[in-house]
Amino acid sequence: MSFSALSQSNILLEACNKIENQSDRLACFKEIYTTTTKTITATDKQEIAINSIKREFAELQQIIRTGISYNTYSEAIIKPAMKLGALKLELNGEMPYMVNSLEDAVIAYNDAKTVWHASIYDSMDGGIFAGKILNPERSGLLEIVKKYNLPLESKLLNPRLPAMAAVLKIFDYAENKTKDAFTTAASPMEHTSNNKVNIDPFRPISPVNDKCKDKFSILYDPLVCKND
Repeated sequence: MSFSALSQSNILLEACNKIENQSDRLACFKEIYTTTTKTITATDKQEIAINSIKREFAELQQIIRTGISYNTYSEAIIKPAMKLGALKLELNGEMPYMVNSLEDAVIAYNDAKTVWHASIYDSMDGGIFAGKILNPERSGLLEIVKKYNLPLESKLLNPRLPAMAAVLKIFDYAENKTKDAFTTAASPMEHTSNNKVNIDPFRPISPVNDKCKDKFSILYDPLVCKND
């Protein structure tokens, strides 16, 4: 029990003790116990749910930074999404700003998966000089490009989406949304569009060089490939 809750409970107990009628006094004690137990249980469950989803997002961000394949990533983003569903049930409408920020992060991680998938299966071979060309129109990625303001290039008279840069930019967006959400959870307050938490961006994720990318068959891996 928190100190404030304990202090409030002691005050109420003293008030109950002053009731002369025995049955009324017992009813008072019972009411305090029932109310306090319900409040603490609900609060504890919410805190457990928040800490649990914090761990899931932290683990996802860690494996992204230390190197991950597409298949592993596709599986890794499922857990935070499932934890978010459980958290929403526990919060029951409370902390909407935090929940909305985490939902934005989950959506962003899935958008990154969509771009990554397209880069593997929808890219065209532009030859030795142009390399792989991912056309956002043909790949159905225009909405994602607009949403995250992803930069496009022109290759062989076609628009080209640099997949690596796009995925990394979406990761940055997701991480910032996550950090925003948990900053809010640590310091609950009323948030509006004009009153948001100021956050420092996480350490930037650097793309890997071509030698390392080919060696490990990965799109990015800043820690494994940084010295290659």
